[in-house]
Amino acid sequence: MLRAMLALALFTQAATAEDFSSAMLKGADLSGQDLAGSDFSGAFLGEANLTGTTVDGATFDGALLTDATMTGCSAKGAIFTGAVLKDADLSGCALAGADFTGALLEGASLAGADLTGASLRSTLMAGADLTGATVTEVDFTEARLCDALMPDGTRGAC
Repeated sequence: MLRAMLALALFTQAATAEDFSSAMLKGADLSGQDLAGSDFSGAFLGEANLTGTTVDGATFDGALLTDATMTGCSAKGAIFTGAVLKDADLSGCALAGADFTGALLEGASLAGADLTGASLRSTLMAGADLTGATVTEVDFTEARLCDALMPDGTRGAC
């Protein structure tokens, strides 16, 4: 089991599915890595760079990803329940089937993301950007979309 206490970590070789639960990964550079199936439950990934990273089926339950950059990532079927993704950039990500139930996505960018079949139940998405996102069969039950920029360019009701 890998328990990392890394600040501004730089991963220079390919990583594999690991247990990063409760790890301190503030500012970590995980860009381009294949971390499918990894467990990031309760991890602190504030300001982390996950650009182009594959985290399909990974668990981010209760993780803190404030200001994280995940552009172009693949997180199909990933679990983000109760995660904090305030001001995170998930633009262009493949998020089909991902579960964001109860997550905080305030100010997050999901522009151009594929959210097909994802669960956004009970999320707080005030000011989020969903411009051009694919939202086919997305569950927005009880999601708070106040001032969110919707895929069609309209603003969510407050």
